[in-house]
Amino acid sequence: MKRIQFQSGNFYHVYNRGVDKRVVFTHNRDFAKFYSSLVNFNNKLKKFQREFIDRNKPKNQVILSELRSDRIQKLVEIVSYCLLPNHYHFILKQVEDSGIPTFMHKLGTGYTNYFNLKNDRNGALFQGPFKAVPVETDEQLLYLSAYI
Repeated sequence: MKRIQFQSGNFYHVYNRGVDKRVVFTHNRDFAKFYSSLVNFNNKLKKFQREFIDRNKPKNQVILSELRSDRIQKLVEIVSYCLLPNHYHFILKQVEDSGIPTFMHKLGTGYTNYFNLKNDRNGALFQGPFKAVPVETDEQLLYLSAYI
């Protein structure tokens, strides 16, 4: 498989599924954790700063648009996403150089650590590295937006 050279300003269809097609979101709180991780790990900082999230909102009600964009440098723009019990899909626009690989590494590692700790397991949760396909035309972007 040819390795993608991610370009800032371009869109990509990014996806992955659970190892052995296993369910990776077993409860609503797993979906909520992954949703909040979309915000928490979409930054150039090495560690997430809790003050970016409104402390008055319960953690499971974090919404992507609530992040104060003036206080963070995003790695990617999340155009659309879909979480299903055993896999996920995104359309991402890379904002920073190496933004997508950095974001996906932080997201995959962070969620896997959460899931493994919660379920007293170890090892890989997702089926290898994430997959990505460049979006090359407006028609493809429109189709993918509807698909996802």
